[in-house]
Amino acid sequence: MTEQLVLTAPLDGWCEALAATPDPVFSAGMMGEGLAIDPVSSTVRAPCAGDVVAVPESRHAVSLRTACGVEILIHVGIDTVRLGGAGFTAHVGAGSRVAQGDLLLSFDPDVVARGAKSLVTPIVITDPAGRPIVSRHRGGAIRAGEPLLTLGAAVVGEVAAAGAAAAHSAEERLRVPLAHGLHARPAALLAQALKGLSAEVELHAGQRRANARSVVAIMALGVREGEEILVRATGRDAAQATLALRRGLEAARLQERETAHAVGLRGIAHDIVLHTAIAVDDD
Repeated sequence: MTEQLVLTAPLDGWCEALAATPDPVFSAGMMGEGLAIDPVSSTVRAPCAGDVVAVPESRHAVSLRTACGVEILIHVGIDTVRLGGAGFTAHVGAGSRVAQGDLLLSFDPDVVARGAKSLVTPIVITDPAGRPIVSRHRGGAIRAGEPLLTLGAAVVGEVAAAGAAAAHSAEERLRVPLAHGLHARPAALLAQALKGLSAEVELHAGQRRANARSVVAIMALGVREGEEILVRATGRDAAQATLALRRGLEAARLQERETAHAVGLRGIAHDIVLHTAIAVDDD
């Protein structure tokens, strides 16, 4: 396939660099390249034709895969997984085939804004399938359906084999200690942990399995808190890969605790302001 792939804006709003996103996993590019939109609309539409790979139970995100293998994640707001689906409606499910512009999600901006860190919505290419970004929106106002990102033709030989020495193998069972399971942030941390390692790695959850280097595939497993996953790695760095994933889960757990602590502090501050205002009114 040689033609370009144009991704359009999934919602109306203000387009900005991914680096400005108030979440280090997105802003540091750990999940992939892309852009973010601070929305002024409440519907999310497909940026291109493709198959829906995953919609989490919390309905705050949707992952797509195009016919040419490009994987895209649209993540409405920051820390929205903590809402448990409140304020969100999914109009598609995993396995749905969509056309550009089809309705994917809708949300109540008031509910989401009150419960989330931010409404800023990252649109990330989690797997470019060897296609480089050749143009992107310059920033500023954008409407749903307008060009957002353009990917060029796939570069031959861009995707290399994970490892030549398949004789080495390793397995490890890991318990997922995360309150919201393997959602976008921990999935990105796990995929990032394997960077630079020569190994093919799969995660198994029951009969389901996923390429551990694919953020979208990890999210599609739908692993919940307390579930066990089996890590299977083959290649020169197989043992290092299993260790890296264990450490990636530990890092995700630490980050989750820090986020929960920050949310708790914001709640305390809100209560102080509210009680102060009530006291002033009473006076």
